[in-house]
Amino acid sequence: MYVVKGLGDTALLSRGAAERMGLMEYDLDLTTSTPLPVMGETRQVTTDLIEEYQDVFSGLGKLRGVKVKLHVHPDAKGTVQTQRRISLPLRDKFDGILDKWEQMDIVEDVGDE
Repeated sequence: MYVVKGLGDTALLSRGAAERMGLMEYDLDLTTSTPLPVMGETRQVTTDLIEEYQDVFSGLGKLRGVKVKLHVHPDAKGTVQTQRRISLPLRDKFDGILDKWEQMDIVEDVGDE
């Protein structure tokens, strides 16, 4: 595959087309087991840090007891987006996933706020 630098930001070939043509492959095990270098360090240094602080880099984490302030430009205009609808055939599966995430304490129901 050739990439021409400096001639705009338009993709020469879409990801979907490249996948269908067999030009791209994803190896999930390699992606998740071999971390990318962080801040110019080698992969080995990154791997060593992850192993040393395993308690921080494993499982799900939650930040509790911290107030967060979002800084928004004063001239920014607010917008309202419509709720994304879920098709009827997927509704039961979606509800199951949400229930599972609630049990895992990933999301919580806030009602109709």
